[in-house]
Amino acid sequence: MKRLPDTAYVLVGRSLAPSLTERQKEALVRDLARPTLRWEVLLSEANRQHATPLWYARLASHGLLPLVPEDLAAYLKQLHAANRDRNRMLQDELALILELFQANGIPVVLLKGAAVFADGLYDDPGDRLMSDMDLLVPEAQIRDAER
Repeated sequence: MKRLPDTAYVLVGRSLAPSLTERQKEALVRDLARPTLRWEVLLSEANRQHATPLWYARLASHGLLPLVPEDLAAYLKQLHAANRDRNRMLQDELALILELFQANGIPVVLLKGAAVFADGLYDDPGDRLMSDMDLLVPEAQIRDAER
């Protein structure tokens, strides 16, 4: 089996897989357990990919958190919990917006992260980092939607 390069991008990406075969997990454990591994570089890469909360969730679900330095694991856990709280507030806001749109006859299509809230793609609302909610409304009803 050809070995993948162990760049931060690749290691974070492998960690983000929703499921791992036993062979993949063993290889990931081996790579993450290296004493020369620079966890701050992996954190920087997870941040760059806007995937840090999901990275924590996947490390946990794969049973890999014991490999993570304690202070980093605690930080990631806190970050995930804060993101979960924030996303729950966004979900509540989205529900309110959808109720208002429905009451006013404004059709809407949920896009990107907003659609994720509705489809249950992630097990935990804290897994997905969001910066906004994208909604598509008919051009003729933009003013009504803004109000």
